[in-house]
Amino acid sequence: MTDISDITILCGVDKDCNPESVGEMRIKAGEIVGIVGPTGSGKSTLISDIEQLACGDTPSRRKILINGEEPDQTLRRDTKKKRIAQLSQNMRFLADMNVLDFLRMHAKSRGKNSDT
Repeated sequence: MTDISDITILCGVDKDCNPESVGEMRIKAGEIVGIVGPTGSGKSTLISDIEQLACGDTPSRRKILINGEEPDQTLRRDTKKKRIAQLSQNMRFLADMNVLDFLRMHAKSRGKNSDT
């Protein structure tokens, strides 16, 4: 896969199936984005849609574009090719792991050399 220069989120519907108020959001490489809102507002769903590279097939009906294009289905399904990952809100399972061990574990799960 080529480098990711931007991710575009084509908005879908909220939990009540009403159209979302923002039609499109674009995140450029290097930008840092904060996602805030009250409980139940859809933050985790948004992050999950990005991680899954949603193409209208999730409950939110959002579409995620990479560099302006729909990602290849192989990229969506093959965890070794994914360039986006989601961390759980419940981090207790990492409590006894230092950062280096966590990064090595993540690299290994993606089929990468964990020693680099």
